[in-house]
Amino acid sequence: AVLVVSYLGFKTKEVTVNNQSKVTIILQEDASSLNEVVVIGYGSVRKSDLTGSVSTISSEEMTKGMATSATRAIQGKAAGVRVNQKTGRPGDGIIIRIRGGNSLSGGNEPLYVVDGFPIENLGADFNPEDIASLEILKDASATAIYGSRGANGVVLITTKRGKNGTVSIDYHGYVGIQSLRKSIDMLNKNDYVAMQNEIATKEGGSVKSPSEIAALPDNNWQDLAYRTALVESHQVSASGGSDKLRFYSSLNYLSQEGILKGSDFNRIGLRLNGEVKPNDKLNIRASIGLSSTIDNNSNFSADGYGGIPFQALVFAPTAPILDDQGNYTKFTGTPWGGTNPVGYPKFDKNQTNTTRVISNVDVDYKITKDLVFKITNGLDATYGTTDAYAKIGISNGGPTNGQATKNMNKSYAFVNENLLTYTKDFNEDNRLSAMGGISYQKNSSDYLNSGRYNGFVSDIFENN
Repeated sequence: AVLVVSYLGFKTKEVTVNNQSKVTIILQEDASSLNEVVVIGYGSVRKSDLTGSVSTISSEEMTKGMATSATRAIQGKAAGVRVNQKTGRPGDGIIIRIRGGNSLSGGNEPLYVVDGFPIENLGADFNPEDIASLEILKDASATAIYGSRGANGVVLITTKRGKNGTVSIDYHGYVGIQSLRKSIDMLNKNDYVAMQNEIATKEGGSVKSPSEIAALPDNNWQDLAYRTALVESHQVSASGGSDKLRFYSSLNYLSQEGILKGSDFNRIGLRLNGEVKPNDKLNIRASIGLSSTIDNNSNFSADGYGGIPFQALVFAPTAPILDDQGNYTKFTGTPWGGTNPVGYPKFDKNQTNTTRVISNVDVDYKITKDLVFKITNGLDATYGTTDAYAKIGISNGGPTNGQATKNMNKSYAFVNENLLTYTKDFNEDNRLSAMGGISYQKNSSDYLNSGRYNGFVSDIFENN
């Protein structure tokens, strides 16, 4: 095992433990790191001036492994931050707790701030490969400037920008596989039939003969319901610029299959960042991030709702996949019956399509050498639809004569901030920084649910 030890103002050191019961570690001072700039609320400071608790994750650390979202990329990289996926389903939400939960009845999610623009949630629709650095504000002194919104911590995200020099075109991608770590041991055909014959003997029922047993199938329903899933990501980016103009653009494609058949998540992301500096006083920055996601959800619910993992555990190994008429056999142990772990993913449709745009423009103007006025305008707009249809003969916890539902939601958040910052360096040991401003934010959302309808005579039109 290798221990990685780091501390503010000292060089990071890796120590090989092997079989040692006691390890002595001496860190070397690294004064240069104290001059590094750390992004905090509405500004930045040198590490040596930092008083609050802040964790920083670099772009290189964010892209290690197969992180499919910005929130998943945080996992295991910041002390005091717990990151868990809600269900393990591709594209599903992430639970982040910074120094534990703070409320029993209210929300515990942190506030996310992307390029100075505060947003309410950040899911798999945000591409982690566009992140230049990520700071997590953890204690009261670091989050106080955001008021009650920062009570659960603040995650500050700075996206990549172009650098002076020639245009650079880069590609980054990966391909991997995911599989069920461990299946649950269940009875095979011989053990299951032996148990049935033993019960039949005690209760005076009919016992299956060796020829009847040989004719029965031997299905491992877990092997039939789960799969080795493919995950792949490809990104092409271009960046460059000069003293007056800099740009960064990227195009990303992510495809992640779920280990449960019938589930997958696909994302296409586009980002355009630009910066114009016409003179020494004026600086204009703009960024726009567009994402389009398709989320196919396979039923992973618990007992009684046609959940595939439950069916794969309770279906008898001697039950055939198809009956004599070529139809999928049905398990009747749920309230409505009509379920089959192999047929269900093929007959059930549950797809969510989401389009999201996060954009902002900020203008810095140096009134004097030490006084800067900044205007920021940001927009976060989301539009999503959900189409669900269970074909005739298959149940997801309701009747087996076809079920349909359709949902639509749209929301937007607009933010305007006007900040005046005064910074004065008197000497190497004495500096003064003061900031004041006005912030305006408006949120609006609409949600429409068709309800659930059943009683179809044909599957031709599904829920259209």
